[in-house]
Amino acid sequence: MLPIEISFNGVDFTNSKLTYGYFDPFIIRVQPNLVTQTKASKLLLHGFGFIDPDNVNDIKVKFTSPKGELTCNGKSPCVVPATYIDKNTVSTNSLPMSSLAYPEDKPVQIGDPIFAEVTLVGNLFTDNKIPFYYHEDPVYTKPSRDSVPNNLQQPIIIDTDFHWPVNNVDQFE
Repeated sequence: MLPIEISFNGVDFTNSKLTYGYFDPFIIRVQPNLVTQTKASKLLLHGFGFIDPDNVNDIKVKFTSPKGELTCNGKSPCVVPATYIDKNTVSTNSLPMSSLAYPEDKPVQIGDPIFAEVTLVGNLFTDNKIPFYYHEDPVYTKPSRDSVPNNLQQPIIIDTDFHWPVNNVDQFE
């Protein structure tokens, strides 16, 4: 905590004993926590301590894992641009899963936790380890009807095969 005292003449300062504190940005939730493996998905990072930077290029997100840094398209660290939404929200896009790899060039697998860490200035990223996961895209097999009459609001049921990560199923319930 830093004390704050004000002076109009540079000599006489207030004696109010007010203090001012700094805190680092902190992520408490990544939404959605399941993203498609084949294309980019919009990610919202919710937390506190986010500020609108003077330079919009300063706000970035780095993707990491419990195994450490990730590479994206062969570049390490895996850092992507982000956008300030408000003091509690930053947005970015995930990358296709095929773009990510561990440092030893092992590919990221379905169900591996991926962390999105944010920086607002420089290269000091949060370290909150709030995960999101890739899931295998569902296979749509057939609709229950080929057509329905106009404006009758008939439900259409679409059969799908979802492929849930075997190791992390309990985390999604």
